[in-house]
Amino acid sequence: EEGRAQLQRVQGFAAQPRYGACWTRALERLRGGCRELTEDTQSRVALAFAHCHLRRSGRSFPECTGSSSVEDCTRHMDAVAFGTYTEFFTHAHSICYFLQSERWQHQAENTIHRLTESSAGIADQLAATQRLAEGLAEAQGAAMRSQEAILRNG
Repeated sequence: EEGRAQLQRVQGFAAQPRYGACWTRALERLRGGCRELTEDTQSRVALAFAHCHLRRSGRSFPECTGSSSVEDCTRHMDAVAFGTYTEFFTHAHSICYFLQSERWQHQAENTIHRLTESSAGIADQLAATQRLAEGLAEAQGAAMRSQEAILRNG
C-alpha cells in the first residue's frame, strides 16, 4: 500500500506540465532501476526524485552527474536536501516493491488466463474424442452383430 501511495504521489508530480520532464525522467529511471535494485541504483533513483522535488520547490540541490559517486552527490547537500534524498531513498524501495508485485500479479493473471484457455481447448478435444470413441464402439457393435448373423446364417 505504501508503495502504491508513493508511486501515485510521484506520478502526480510528473503530470504537472512545468516539471513533467524531470519527473518523467526520474520515473523512467525508477522503472528501469527496479529490475535490478542495488543500493547504488536505489540511491541514484532517490537522487533523481529529490532533485526534481527540490528544484520544483525552489530549493538548492547540488548537481550530480551519472559519473559522480553517490557519496560525492550527497556530500555537499544541506540538511533539507539530504532529508529529502533520504525520504526518496526509502520510497524508491517501496515503489519498486509495489511495481515488482504488480508486474508479478499481471504475469500470474496472464498465465492463469492462458492455462484456462488451454484447459478449455483440451476439454473440448477430450469431449470430441469421447464422441468419436462412442461412435466407433457403436460401429464395432454393429459390425460384430453383422458378423454373428453371417456366421449363424452361414
